[in-house]
Amino acid sequence: MTGPLTPIARSAQLTLLASLFAYPLLFHFVTPSKPTPARFSQSREAISAAHCTLVTVLSLHELHRNSALWTSHPPPAAAATPSPASSSTLITTRSAFANAITALETGYLIQDAVILLLGARLRVKAKGTTGRLAKEINWRVLGWHHAGLSAALGVLQWYIARGREKGILVIVMLLLMNAS
Repeated sequence: MTGPLTPIARSAQLTLLASLFAYPLLFHFVTPSKPTPARFSQSREAISAAHCTLVTVLSLHELHRNSALWTSHPPPAAAATPSPASSSTLITTRSAFANAITALETGYLIQDAVILLLGARLRVKAKGTTGRLAKEINWRVLGWHHAGLSAALGVLQWYIARGREKGILVIVMLLLMNAS
């Protein structure tokens, strides 16, 4: 890195660090010691639902705050030839809050991938089966999904730390998929 962290990068890194510590602590508090595989999965699903709700609400708030970027309409004469500057504003906008949302998601995905692996090991010990969580979800697919998204968001955090992130609001729009 070429210099000290900018306030935008610092807030994202602090959020990532807090997320990496908060999720395991929260999981520890809501999961009894020596849980059954079903209780372990219930704790994970409860935290996942709360996290998805939080990220969705935060994303909607940030997108609403920046809605002028995509809701302003050019005059009819200008609409025929949109300027490159107006079409790229959504991509070039920087936002400490949006960066923090992606950092929160990064930390959650990393820790949730660890919890998925621990849950799979617990299930194997309890039943001697592999590959399935409750509701016939293939934990390997879910684990790889988490690993891939964690890696992609980790690269984004690297770009944020260097002040070179692009399209952060588009990424926040993609985080609305948490609502599903």
